[in-house]
Amino acid sequence: MSEYQIRPGDSVTVVGAGDGCILRVTGAAHISAKIGEQKLCIGCHKPFEPRRSDALACSNRCRHKAYRERLAAEACE
Repeated sequence: MSEYQIRPGDSVTVVGAGDGCILRVTGAAHISAKIGEQKLCIGCHKPFEPRRSDALACSNRCRHKAYRERLAAEACE
């Protein structure tokens, strides 16, 4: 399980019920950033420098991981 700090302004959503649930954190870390600024990856939750202003993940692997988590969360609902 990944641990990360929730900052003021972030919103937290618990998706699903039981052991298959995930905690989704959105907020300042996921807002579009200027190129050269650090963002928080939606897959591994580590800081990265995006190549595009609308990038949310640091790699294709993390982008697919976040997608699979969203699919699992929707299946829990």
